[in-house]
Amino acid sequence: NFNVNLIDVIFITFGFSLISRETVMPVLVSTLTDSKLAIGMIPAIWALGYYLPQLATASFTERLRYKKPFVMLVGSVGERFPYFFTAVAIWAFAVAAPSLTLTLFLFFIGMAAFSAGIATPAWFDMIAKVIPVQRRGIWSGIGHGVGALLGFLIGAYVVAQVLENVAYPNNFALLFALAFVFVMISWAGLSLTREPP
Repeated sequence: NFNVNLIDVIFITFGFSLISRETVMPVLVSTLTDSKLAIGMIPAIWALGYYLPQLATASFTERLRYKKPFVMLVGSVGERFPYFFTAVAIWAFAVAAPSLTLTLFLFFIGMAAFSAGIATPAWFDMIAKVIPVQRRGIWSGIGHGVGALLGFLIGAYVVAQVLENVAYPNNFALLFALAFVFVMISWAGLSLTREPP
């Protein structure tokens, strides 16, 4: 459980580094619109989508005998697949219909955030069951630290190369497609968790 949940945290952290909400997403939005409001909506949508649902789902998820099936379902269809849909939307519509692309992008980011928020209380409950309390700190430190280090050493280079050498809008579509691949590797690690009732 320690190792497979490291895979989950490392690869989702690395995947997110390829489409960073602080760098890549604002640059993408700036190619779709001149609106500064649209750029400012990225962190607002994410924060609202991620934190608000936890208030509604925490009491439900704490009563679940097994948390993993709920986390697996919401964490795939709702949380991870929107990045694939975003890649397709950028590839198909960014040049011909930038306003539509922007709308779809904000919708899919909201969907990913909302689903992550729904799943988070159950995920934390599951982690509390499968990672011994005396190892949770080292697990979290290694997972997030290695994921961030990969993002710094590899992710930043990949992002720079893709944005510079791949024509628009395929460059952004490729980054979201790559992010989707890595967050699905994370999901595969999560799927190997052995959760007791």
